Amino acid sequence: MATHEHHNQRAEDFLKTLPTNSAPAGLSDFPYGLKFMGKKWDYDLPSVEWLTEYYRVLKPGAFLFGFSSSRTYHRLTCRLEDVGFEIRDCIMWIYGSGFPKGLNISKAFDKVQNYVLRDKWGGYNTVLKPAYEPIVVAMKPYEGTIIQNCEKYGVGGLNIDECRIELNGDHKGGLANRVKGIGELQNDSVYSKAKRSVHDDSVGRYPSNVLLSEWAGEELDKQSGILKSGAKKPTDNRNYGEDIPNTVLGKYKLIPCDYPASEGGASRFFYVAKACPSDRNYGMPAGKKNTHPTVKPIKLMRYLVRLLKQPSEDFFILDACEGSGGTGVACMLEGVSYKGNDMDAGHHETAKMRTAFAYNECSSELFNKAS
Repeated sequence: MATHEHHNQRAEDFLKTLPTNSAPAGLSDFPYGLKFMGKKWDYDLPSVEWLTEYYRVLKPGAFLFGFSSSRTYHRLTCRLEDVGFEIRDCIMWIYGSGFPKGLNISKAFDKVQNYVLRDKWGGYNTVLKPAYEPIVVAMKPYEGTIIQNCEKYGVGGLNIDECRIELNGDHKGGLANRVKGIGELQNDSVYSKAKRSVHDDSVGRYPSNVLLSEWAGEELDKQSGILKSGAKKPTDNRNYGEDIPNTVLGKYKLIPCDYPASEGGASRFFYVAKACPSDRNYGMPAGKKNTHPTVKPIKLMRYLVRLLKQPSEDFFILDACEGSGGTGVACMLEGVSYKGNDMDAGHHETAKMRTAFAYNECSSELFNKAS
């Protein structure tokens, strides 16, 4: 059963209490450095000291996912690189429900009673509407080769198969690449028959670095329209190359594939986190509300937790700035152990309550299944 623990310290101080090379993964909604709603904790991005400790604590090969903003993402990634992380990718979470917090220039001129310039600057603002948040995908470099690192530390990859996008009736079947590899080396100069690489996509589409909110998925489908495809009979086996002994290229055959008819919008190629109105106050006692200003959707956080999950028995996810506990809730619902921290005493208590609620909910489900 997954476990959870929570701490109430400055991030740097909390991380200094953890052993070197001990955390298998990190997932944090970092401060964006935008002075959001005048909050002191959002005055700047994580300091180099903070990120240095995060780097020290993570195992070699461990991934760190960090939320940021379109305006300050570059500064976060530079700091992560400066302390030693490799920047492996950027996940774009597209949501479309943001609110533009810019200045209406025309109204500003109106307030100072400059009516000539008010009319001239009608329709001008200083910002675009925010519709996405970047999530940096950073990794502490491997120690040795990838497989050596995985063997020693139990981490080193992304959990692709558990995060594949459901096909919903689209093409399912093996797809053989035409030429992959040249066979096995039999002696110093002779190769055996070449072997084809067969990719089985029946488990779903390979996840991409774009995540959509339900609203964004619906808007994308409106623009693309509903696309329909007809069924196609399985392909026959075909030969590519001759079966000539002791040569590099041998016989190639297509693997029969099934192409059933399907239809859907363009959003089916991406993971879509369905909206849930109760996300913000999930796990809160009756009469109490979650006042944290940057609560992330639970299904989005669960997806990221699944992507980070490693096949090691001691796996847990670390969050040095847990806010109201979104990462902890997602971990409990995914059966993953969790260690969290937040310097704000109020948010710390909220995170404990919400995570404990998710833990108890999962415990009850397991008990009911067992009985």
